[in-house]
Amino acid sequence: DQRSGLPKSSESRAVESVLNALFLVTRDNERGGPLSPDTPQAFANMWPLQMQTGDLKGGFAWLTFRLEPWESETAPYWGATLAAIAVAKAPDGYAVIPEIADNVSALRGYLRTAYTKDSSLFTRMTVLWADSHLHGVLEPAQRQATIDQLLAAQSADGGWSLSRLSSWRRRDGTEIADVSDGFATAMITLVLQDAGRPANDRPIAAARRWLITHQSAETGGLPATSINKLREPTADAYLFMTDAATGFATLALADSLTPPPKRRGR
Repeated sequence: DQRSGLPKSSESRAVESVLNALFLVTRDNERGGPLSPDTPQAFANMWPLQMQTGDLKGGFAWLTFRLEPWESETAPYWGATLAAIAVAKAPDGYAVIPEIADNVSALRGYLRTAYTKDSSLFTRMTVLWADSHLHGVLEPAQRQATIDQLLAAQSADGGWSLSRLSSWRRRDGTEIADVSDGFATAMITLVLQDAGRPANDRPIAAARRWLITHQSAETGGLPATSINKLREPTADAYLFMTDAATGFATLALADSLTPPPKRRGR
């Protein structure tokens, strides 16, 4: 707060509360459910931080440092999407309990506002992802239009370029090249699959091939480019986007992974 202003403390609490809920829901699902005692408590911490008024009504304050795509003026849509996925995936029918009906309705309402503004394709893609889990955010025509726009932006090599997703401008004045990028390709592949496009659908199959063929044999990671500055490949900020690309690629390709054999007990 001393460096960036008082809002940063409330922004950071909202970020932490949403991520805690999402992580705990993920853990509960990996264990086969039900909700662990920690998870309802995480949601109980999250909901009071949901905005009640203003442009963010129904969403959450989100850390903003003028860094794309997750710490920018449009990043609250990212945060609201993660909250929506956490709610939708929570075991025991959590999403439909009466106690949070107003919260969920407000969350859907905030996500819809991305389609009443001049939002980027990246933001609309993010909201499409939310709608694929917490149904009822978008109208069918909005869903299909976003899917069609994403498919139209796909490159001939099967990947996607960051430059086609928004009018991003780097701080150092360098251009984002119109070439396929690991982060853009991995996230869009995951979102389209979650939106119902099967893995053997031609565009999705091409995207999955791109991810597999561009994986580093040395590190296992996917190459990705900073949206904010031309980074040196050894810089932590460069590796940050590589980590994000690799994580989304893992989710996108998870259905093709072979689980390790179970070890016999002695």
